[in-house]
Amino acid sequence: MSRAKNPLPKTLTRTDINRLLQSFPSTPLAEYQKTICEVLFATGLRVSELCQLQFQQVYTEEGILRIIGKGDKERIIPIGKSALQAYKNYVEHIRPHWLKKGSSAVFIGPNGKQLSRQYVWAMLKYKSKELGFEPNISPHTLRHSFASALLEGGADLRIIQELLGHSDISTTQIYTHIETSRLHKNYDEFHPGRLLDKENEDE
Repeated sequence: MSRAKNPLPKTLTRTDINRLLQSFPSTPLAEYQKTICEVLFATGLRVSELCQLQFQQVYTEEGILRIIGKGDKERIIPIGKSALQAYKNYVEHIRPHWLKKGSSAVFIGPNGKQLSRQYVWAMLKYKSKELGFEPNISPHTLRHSFASALLEGGADLRIIQELLGHSDISTTQIYTHIETSRLHKNYDEFHPGRLLDKENEDE
């Protein structure tokens, strides 16, 4: 496989994801922020799609989201149990206290206004510094991590393409480079052949 021309996008490991999600305390604002992170990672949504999400797009019984993405293309995305539970908790126990007239978006802040992309970016930048993530993570980092986790779990590239809303499969193929990079890293660290190579180099 040839080397990717562009730098590989940053992704988070499962350990990193767990560290991020477990770093939020049990306050309404922190649980709101955690829900944002959980939904982004569980669905691979673009941050603009999350900010514009409406209730009629969320099917809680079926556990799916109906998203209209770039080019007005519709896609159906499953949402995991943990993210769905966080979503329900936010909608039932947090959002009603912040709701003001005219707030139709699912995600609104304490001021009753629709969630903004800038807020999500700033929140993740703050969490990056708190947790020591370098470089800083962004909403797109969670989207990349979603795709990478699916590929690592054995999902077909075409399915990942559909879930991400990519019009061209070549855009999705960047994630094969990520997994190849991880494969080499694990090989270099753990494969006995590499350990033998190192011994020979030391002789």
